[in-house]
Amino acid sequence: MSNGGFATVNENLRLQQVYATLLNFGGAELVDRIGLGGVTRGMQRWIYRVGEPIPALSAAVKTRVMLESLGPTYVKLGQIVSSQANVLPDD
Repeated sequence: MSNGGFATVNENLRLQQVYATLLNFGGAELVDRIGLGGVTRGMQRWIYRVGEPIPALSAAVKTRVMLESLGPTYVKLGQIVSSQANVLPDD
C-alpha cells in the first residue's frame, strides 16, 4: 500500500473515532432527555460499586469531556469558540 493509502486509512479510522465519540455522547444525552439518566447512573453505581449517588453532569461539563475525548484539535476548537463571550453561556 502506498503512503497515500495509509494516509487515507488513518483519516478513515480517525473519522470513525470522531463519529463513535459523537454518537456515544449524543446517545447519553438522549437517554438523559427521555428520563432514563437516573437509571443509567444507578446501574453505573451498582456495576462500579460506588458508595455515593452519581450526579448528573451539566451540558457544559458534558461538552468539555466530549471535546477532551476527541483530542487536542477539538480542545483547541473549544478554546477558540469559548473565547467569544457572546457565543456560549457562562457555564
